[in-house]
Amino acid sequence: MEDELSEMCKKILNDINAILKKDLQIDEYDVIPTLGKTTLNRSPILHEEHKLGVESWCIKPLFLYCYSGLMEQRDKMKQIKRILDEDVQSLLTLSRLVVMVQADCMTAWNIRKELIEAGKHKVMEDLSLSALILTKHPKSAETFAHRKWLLEKIAKTCGAYTATLNDTVNIDLELQVCQGAADRYPNNYNAWTHRIWVVQTLAKEQLKVCHKELHTTQKWINTHVSDHSGFHYRQFLFLEISKYLKIIPQCRSQQLDNQNIPLEFDCASGCSEGCDDDCVLVKKNISKLTHYEKSREVLVQLLCREVNITTYLIEHYPGHEAVWYHRRSVVWSLMNNHNTVNRVQTTGSPTEEIKVKIQRMDTESEELIAKEKKFSQQFIDGSSNTWQAMLAERYMKWIDNLN
Repeated sequence: MEDELSEMCKKILNDINAILKKDLQIDEYDVIPTLGKTTLNRSPILHEEHKLGVESWCIKPLFLYCYSGLMEQRDKMKQIKRILDEDVQSLLTLSRLVVMVQADCMTAWNIRKELIEAGKHKVMEDLSLSALILTKHPKSAETFAHRKWLLEKIAKTCGAYTATLNDTVNIDLELQVCQGAADRYPNNYNAWTHRIWVVQTLAKEQLKVCHKELHTTQKWINTHVSDHSGFHYRQFLFLEISKYLKIIPQCRSQQLDNQNIPLEFDCASGCSEGCDDDCVLVKKNISKLTHYEKSREVLVQLLCREVNITTYLIEHYPGHEAVWYHRRSVVWSLMNNHNTVNRVQTTGSPTEEIKVKIQRMDTESEELIAKEKKFSQQFIDGSSNTWQAMLAERYMKWIDNLN
């Protein structure tokens, strides 16, 4: 009986390997629920339009067969303290099936790392495999960890995070992998954390990438208004843009212009056609500003636009705590930006021009707080949604503490 089971599992494994070898464009796989072993298909494997399906009845015996075989191979590796050439293909085949079923099996991933380190397996093949696995296991921490290790391995080969790395790794594709995982699993902390790492570590033109990501994720949050992780990622993007703009020395001021960052924006998606001037709170002739003022203006306009986006989401999708907390972060960033400007401007003896600028900043801060109080009060007084009213009350208390 055991011999028959082993032979069956071996045949199924060979079928899967043959399909994966033949169709290099497979972009998704899943388990097909069945009540028991079917007789309609001689093989429990279905392959169509670059999709792979495995009937559920064979998953457990197949996994046990591959896992036990992999552990035997690992013990052999430990005993002889090296990897034999004749064992490489078996190790790759068994470990691949194991992680396809149980993506967080660290042992299987580590075996694949050893094969890569020994020069017996290619990094790019594991990048493709991990992307495929994330379609089935989108929150797998070990899969993201392995993917990060692979990218760092490429970086080490390139010598540094340079243009060579950007030519080897498709940053847009990596961001798409993260977004795909976030689409498949709500509040996917691992996917968004990896996305942050990609932007921080791999992006060549970081300011440009951050701005592009703001545009991309705006569409995403409009349909995922309860996803705290997605909003946190946007907060990270604003922080990175803020850091970049503040550290650019005067002698490199042209870099801001070279990044092609738009300095005025359309209304947030869904704004009414007759929206007033508050839709973009600050509009100025950017060309007449100093470099520091220009940098600040870019950040302020981005943050003001984000306030408008949260306004739209709160009004159209009431009762979502994630949006209210995100608005806190955006408003705090605006206030912090005003305070930072004041600290910079007051270094040394302020001139009359600087005093006027500081006074204008203080006025803007007061106006912002007044507008936020008015905004939250309308939901406290007029919302039929009790949870929305409670969220507005909490926001009002937070605004009061800013004074």
